[in-house]
Amino acid sequence: MSISLNLLIKLTIFAQFLLGSATEFIYYKQSDNKNSEFTSKKESMVHRIISLGLILLMISACGGGSSGDDNGECSIPDQNQFVYELMQEVYLYYDRLPAVNPNAYASPDALLDDLIVSPDRFSYIADQATQDNFFNEGTYIGFGFNWTALSANDIVIAFVFDDSSAGQAGLQRGDRITALGGVSIADLNANSSVSATFNSIGEGESLLVTVLPLGASETTDVVLTNGLVTMNTVISERILTSGSSTVGYMGLTSFLEPTKTELDETFSRFSEANIDELVLDLRYNGGGRLTTAQLLSSLIAGPAADGADTARIEYNDKNTEFNQSFPFLSLVNRVGLNRLYVLTLGGTCSASELTINAMDPVNIEVITVGETTCGKPVGSDGFDFCGKTINPITFAVLNDLGQGDYFDGIAPVCFAEDDLDHDFADTNEGMLATALFHINNGQCPISTRRLRSQHNTVTITDPMQMVQ
Repeated sequence: MSISLNLLIKLTIFAQFLLGSATEFIYYKQSDNKNSEFTSKKESMVHRIISLGLILLMISACGGGSSGDDNGECSIPDQNQFVYELMQEVYLYYDRLPAVNPNAYASPDALLDDLIVSPDRFSYIADQATQDNFFNEGTYIGFGFNWTALSANDIVIAFVFDDSSAGQAGLQRGDRITALGGVSIADLNANSSVSATFNSIGEGESLLVTVLPLGASETTDVVLTNGLVTMNTVISERILTSGSSTVGYMGLTSFLEPTKTELDETFSRFSEANIDELVLDLRYNGGGRLTTAQLLSSLIAGPAADGADTARIEYNDKNTEFNQSFPFLSLVNRVGLNRLYVLTLGGTCSASELTINAMDPVNIEVITVGETTCGKPVGSDGFDFCGKTINPITFAVLNDLGQGDYFDGIAPVCFAEDDLDHDFADTNEGMLATALFHINNGQCPISTRRLRSQHNTVTITDPMQMVQ
C-alpha cells in the first residue's frame, strides 16, 4: 500500500471519528432507481484533515489529477487498485478477503461485488455528490415519492415528500399508479419495467403518470417533473388518545443530518403533551447517521439512561484506535419513557435497528410490530475517489451491553402487514392499530398472532431503491 493511501485512510477515519456525524450507517445502495458538538478550533482542524485526505486521495487513486479519462488519471485500473488496497486495510472482514486480480475487473463496482464476504451484503459505491447531498442536505433528484409493488401490476405509493413534484401534484399514500407515459403498468412490465421507465426521465424532464387515487373509482393524470426533492424525514406526526393513554406517533423515513432539527421539534411537542406512550414508525426507514440515531434514542430515554451508551462501534484489529462510544444525551425535551413501540418491515434497517437495540440495556421495553427487520448490525465510513464514494463495512455496532448480533433481523412481537389502504397516523391503519391494541390490552390481537404463525418468509428489501 502506498504511503499516501495509508495516510489517507487514517486521516479519513480520524476526521469522521471527530465529526461523529460523518459516519454513515445506512442500507443505501446506488441502483438503477436513482435514487457531538465541537469547538470552532476542532471543527477547523477536522475540515483541514478532510481536505488533506481528499488531496491525498486524488494523488493515490487518480494519478495526481481529476480529469477522469481512462488513459491515466482516474483510470479503471487505478480505481480498482485503490478499492483493493482500501479493503485490505479498513474492511471489517479484511482477513477473509478473497485473492483476486483487481486488473481483471471492468469497474470498481464489479471488483467490490467479488470482494465482499458474508455476512456483508451492504458495502457499496455511490456517486459522491449524490451521497453527500442525500446525507448532508436531505436532497436528491427525483419525483419525490416511494412506491411498492404489491404484485407485478399493482404499484402503490407508500409515501410522498412534501417538497417535491409528487407532493405538489397532490399524490398521497395509497394512490395506485396504473400507467406511465400512457402505457399501462402491465404493458410496461411485459416489455421493460416500471423502474426503467422512471429512470429514463432525465433531470428537468417530465412524465405523465396515471393514478387511481385512494378511495376513487376513476383514474386521473398528473405530470411529474424529475427535479430537486427536499426530504421531510418526519413523514407524519400525531398526538392521540387511546384508552387512558396519550400516545405520540411519529413516522420517520431516514436518519439524515437535517433530521436532527425535525426530531427536536417533534419531541418538543411530545414533551409538552406529556405523552405516556410512543409509537415510532420505522417501516420504511433504511437507516442513516449514527449521531442522528443517538439523538433519537436520547430523546426517547429518560434520566435512567444517563451514563449508558446508545451504541459502541468497533473497527477491525488494524484500526482499534477509532473505536468509539455514542452515549445517551441529557436533553431538555426527552420524554423519558419505559416502553417503546416500533413499527417495522423488512426495509427497517441499520440505524433503525440500532435505536431498537439501544433500549434494552437502559430498561426500556420495546414492542416491535410488523415484520422482521433487515439485519444490519454493522456500519460504514465513506472514502472519496474520482467523483465516487466507496462505503465498505468498517465497524460492528453494539449496544451498552455489547449486544449486536442480529444479522437475521429483529423479529416482531406482534405481526402486522403494511396497510396501504390507510394513511399514516390513521388509527385504522393495520400496523398502528395493532400497536394501539397492545397498548390497551397488553397483548397482540388474536388475528395477528394467527397470521404470524403462518408468516414464515420475510422479504428483505431496500426501500431507498424504490424512491423516485
